[in-house]
Amino acid sequence: FALFQDGCDYVKVQGPIVAKIATQPNAPYLEAGRNAFREPQYNADSDSWSSEFVGGCLVYPEDEVTIDVYWNVSKGFDFISIVLGGTGALFLTFTWCCVFSRGTWRLAG
Repeated sequence: FALFQDGCDYVKVQGPIVAKIATQPNAPYLEAGRNAFREPQYNADSDSWSSEFVGGCLVYPEDEVTIDVYWNVSKGFDFISIVLGGTGALFLTFTWCCVFSRGTWRLAG
């Protein structure tokens, strides 16, 4: 469990695509994000696979993963949602110490 997601752990992927993308043989799953993915590490002591939240994420290999127009549009909407959501969150956070006029509230939506 991580307090903040690092962008490569949105969903757990299983199936034949894992063998094509993973660098470790016999990896049962990958944790995939929009721009990168993470591989689990095998722990011989407990005989299990687990994902550690240390180190960087791995970039998708271009020969196995097709990044098309929908992928790029989703990345654009991701950025827009972060900007609008972050602006709204900051606006609401500063309401405890700043007095905003009626016009400012209308502008904020």
